[in-house]
Amino acid sequence: AKLAAGGIDVATARAGLAEAVAAADAGRLASAHWWFYHRTVNAAMEKFAQYDAVVAEAKMHARGRWAVNCGNSGFTTIGDRIFSPDRPWDGETYGYLGSTAKTCVRDKELCAADCPERELYATELYALSGYRFVLPKGRYHVKLYAKWAYPHTYNSPGKLVVAYSVNGSPIGEPLDFYAASNGDIKKPYCLESTVDVDDRLEIGLRGTGSVGDAATLLNAIEIERVE
Repeated sequence: AKLAAGGIDVATARAGLAEAVAAADAGRLASAHWWFYHRTVNAAMEKFAQYDAVVAEAKMHARGRWAVNCGNSGFTTIGDRIFSPDRPWDGETYGYLGSTAKTCVRDKELCAADCPERELYATELYALSGYRFVLPKGRYHVKLYAKWAYPHTYNSPGKLVVAYSVNGSPIGEPLDFYAASNGDIKKPYCLESTVDVDDRLEIGLRGTGSVGDAATLLNAIEIERVE
C-alpha cells in the first residue's frame, strides 16, 4: 500500500502475492514458495526497502528524465539529480545489453577533481554491446558519461577506441580515449545527442580499436525529454 501511495506500480506484485497466499491456504506449498520468490514480488520488496529513492525515481520519470549510474547496484545522487541502479535489460523498462557485460569499481581519484560528476566514475559497466530504455514517444537529449580508468592499458592511441550511437545514429567520431586526452587518464568525457523516440531508445557501443569490444564502457547515462 505504501508503494502504491507513492505512485509505484505494484499491481503485478500484488497479483503474485495473492497467488502465493491462495496456494499456501490450499496446501500447495511448492507453488506458494515459487510465487513468494517470484521476481515481481522480490522487485516490490526491494523497492519497499529503498522507498524514498524509488519514489524520487518515479517522480523523475514523470518529469521526463531517466538516468543510470552504470556499474552501481544502488541509487546515486549528484546534487538534485538522482541516478537509478544499473541492471541487465529486463524486457520492460531499461537495462544493458550483451552477454559479456561486466561491472567493476574504479578509483574515482583517477577523475579530475573539479568534475561535478566525479562520483559517477567510481563504478563502470564494460564489455557491453548496448543499453536500452522504453520511453514515451518524444524528443530526448542524451548524455553518455565515459572515461578510461585502468592505467595498465592506458598507454597508446588506436587501442581503446569506442564508437557510440543512439538509435543507430553515431555520436560524432569514434572516441579514442588515449589520443583524445593526450594520455591524461583523469579526463572524463560526456557525449551528447538529441533524438526522436517512438517507444525505445537504444544506445549502441562498438569497439573499433586494437582491443575491439573489450574497450566498450559506460559510467553513466542521462536522458531528458525536450519536446
